[in-house]
Amino acid sequence: MAKNNQAKTEPSKKATIKGIAEKLYNDFYIKEFPREGRTEPERRTLVKHEGLGHDLIMIFYDFKLDQDSIYDFCRDYLGDISSIDYKDIEAAREGIFEIADSNTDVYTHNLTEWLSRSNYNVYYLDEALSEYQPEDGFKALALAQMKAREEVYEKVLSFIENQLESEQKEVKAMAQGV
Repeated sequence: MAKNNQAKTEPSKKATIKGIAEKLYNDFYIKEFPREGRTEPERRTLVKHEGLGHDLIMIFYDFKLDQDSIYDFCRDYLGDISSIDYKDIEAAREGIFEIADSNTDVYTHNLTEWLSRSNYNVYYLDEALSEYQPEDGFKALALAQMKAREEVYEKVLSFIENQLESEQKEVKAMAQGV
């Protein structure tokens, strides 16, 4: 079982989806690694070992998706929702499909690279084929990645919802002098 290091954050007067998403997004960063025989480096999304971002990644401990995709998809989604002022979790939840659709790769090379990262990614292709019955391979791959993104985004939003509730309880307790 993964160790939960629940980083203490200073509760704000009013916790928001945007505020928590910004904190989480700031825990992710891009690092470049040289690749043998290639001029361009490999870019990978990483997360700081301490803080909310690490706690978020730990909820994906047994998730059936490759680790690179989890990190990339989390960072993409957090970057998007940290720029939107959702009034509540339900409004954010309603926007997941649109954000997943807009973040899905549009180049076949990127989609096939994503598919080949892990055998688990084939699960999403199977799901897309049976659920949508796409007319060609490109659409099947794009729908598969979109489904994977939607699942990651749902888990991220649930994490934010739990964090919001925790921060709101802390603020209420502080106001009551507990």
